[in-house]
Amino acid sequence: MFEIQTIPEAHGIVLLKRVFKIVVSAYLVIGMISAYRAFYQVRSVDIQSPDVLQSGSAITTNVVSYARGAVDVRVELVQDDHVATIATFRVHGNEWGLFDPRTQHGSQTTTLTSDVLKQFSAGRALIRATATGRPQWGRLPPPLVREAVVNITDPPQPQTPQRCQPSPPMPKNPKPGVIGLSLTRDGKTLIAAGGDSIIRIWDVASGQLQRTLTGHTNAVYKATLSPNEKLIASSSRDLTARIWDFATGRELHRLTGFHCAVKSIAFSPDSKTAAAVGNDGMVKIWDVKTGRELKTLVHTDSPDVDNGTYSVVFSRNGKKIYVGNGDGTISEWDVASGKESSVWKAGRDTIYDLVFTPDYRLLASDGYNEANIRLWDFASRRELRMFGEKKTEGLFENAHVLAISPNGQMIATSVAGIDEKQQKYVYVRTFVWNLQTGEKLFTFEGQKFDVGGLVFTPDNRYLISGSVDTTIKFYDLQTGKEARTLTQPIASATN
Repeated sequence: MFEIQTIPEAHGIVLLKRVFKIVVSAYLVIGMISAYRAFYQVRSVDIQSPDVLQSGSAITTNVVSYARGAVDVRVELVQDDHVATIATFRVHGNEWGLFDPRTQHGSQTTTLTSDVLKQFSAGRALIRATATGRPQWGRLPPPLVREAVVNITDPPQPQTPQRCQPSPPMPKNPKPGVIGLSLTRDGKTLIAAGGDSIIRIWDVASGQLQRTLTGHTNAVYKATLSPNEKLIASSSRDLTARIWDFATGRELHRLTGFHCAVKSIAFSPDSKTAAAVGNDGMVKIWDVKTGRELKTLVHTDSPDVDNGTYSVVFSRNGKKIYVGNGDGTISEWDVASGKESSVWKAGRDTIYDLVFTPDYRLLASDGYNEANIRLWDFASRRELRMFGEKKTEGLFENAHVLAISPNGQMIATSVAGIDEKQQKYVYVRTFVWNLQTGEKLFTFEGQKFDVGGLVFTPDNRYLISGSVDTTIKFYDLQTGKEARTLTQPIASATN
């Protein structure tokens, strides 16, 4: 009798209901995702570490969080009941953590030091990384823990003063022999490391001694100018290396910790880091600005070889250093991790000097009791060429200084031939070769004792040679003749 009529809803109300359902559904989905993210918070933890740990080993921890909130990460080295925290860091959450589903990534690399490793014994250990989120709704989410099995090895130790040859004391009236040379880029100023403990700075044009740097108490082996030409780094028989202000001559830092003579020192290309090597087998790296020691590295502690380190150079980007060792090898060290990443045999005996070509593609080395230079392809470690004269029978022949011209076309060394039975020098010769072809260009004589420093002038016109006999000679590479000679004055005349 009565007919029920359905009044259709207005189109606007239908649309509003649909929007309401979509919004509610979206909120439910967002809420479920947010609840999951709040409950777990950490998506993944990954540990990257070498299987064997030693001083300088790098451990990288990577964490991915759901970014609902901040995540705190703790990295520990664990052995039996002993636990040492080696790193902590935080992965921050998103600004709108409730609604923003994007993940956040965090990573930190930690370099192990000897101070940490000496707390543990050699053998099996664990690296444990624990990532923990923040309390949500009154509860703390479960942490995510990852572990990596590693082995701790006893690191090589430097030679003790008893094992490495002790430095002879400074004689009462030392001669100002030249043991190292460095030249400014404009070729106007020459820096000479002296056997009498004094660093002398010469004006090249006038041949006048400008000033001296004093402070070392024994022979100075190297006095190297920094790439930005603001600093001088020196290494000495007095067991120290030092950093000097080039403009004022003021000593800025005294770098210690060596047991025996410090043989060589080098700056990184950005002038911010210095590396020095010594007879005790240690390679030390310092922050130049603060004088703080960053790392101590040791190549070998074998009692059967000369453990000393004698020469050091930085790679072009400053991330690697190359060290000439007493066992006839060259070591490549990663500066950041302190890891010895490569070693190759480069001679029969001690590698006295290392020099890169200007383009850093080739590395030259020379050695104790070897009257020659070896040229290496830097990338492959392959020997490309050997420069040298035929060995003279009955003589001890030694080359321990190198130089490569700024244009990369010439290479020079000096060889001293010594009759060991009669204890006298038979010859001292400085050779210059064409680096590309191996052709010998010049042979210079005239200095009486070992040549300790060689450097080409920036225009490639002259080779400067400094000798233990106190002379500094300029050889003209156009005429093949000696152009001039400077003589280092004795200390009383310079102070």
